[in-house]
Amino acid sequence: MTIERPADPETVKRWLLAKAKKLADPRPPSPAQVGLLAGLLNGIFLPEEPTATDKEIANNARHGILRYVFGAASLNDPAMTRSEIGALFAWLEGTKHSLTDDYYIGSPYAIAEAKAICQAFLEAEGQRRLPWVEEV
Repeated sequence: MTIERPADPETVKRWLLAKAKKLADPRPPSPAQVGLLAGLLNGIFLPEEPTATDKEIANNARHGILRYVFGAASLNDPAMTRSEIGALFAWLEGTKHSLTDDYYIGSPYAIAEAKAICQAFLEAEGQRRLPWVEEV
């Protein structure tokens, strides 16, 4: 499935659900997969020197994305599968840095899309528009 990017939240949701279905791995994700993906998603919403409040906002944003796309409360939700983790990782184009072994998000589109998904979730919950969300 090819999509024009950055894509709107519903398009990304459909792509992620289709990708997870294609991967077809119903096993629960490993703690390493959960930790890696949590760090990548949180990194989208964290400033360079985050405060405790910034970290809480990033965690809430990550949870909003997961609820919007998969209906899961968190990456540790028993309903989450390796397929869904794999779909999220593919969407972010998670890439391992060759010198530091750190992972980073390879897709600039995914960053804008994640912010738009978070905003769509918050607006559906009756929240106001956030200043860090770019129009997609």
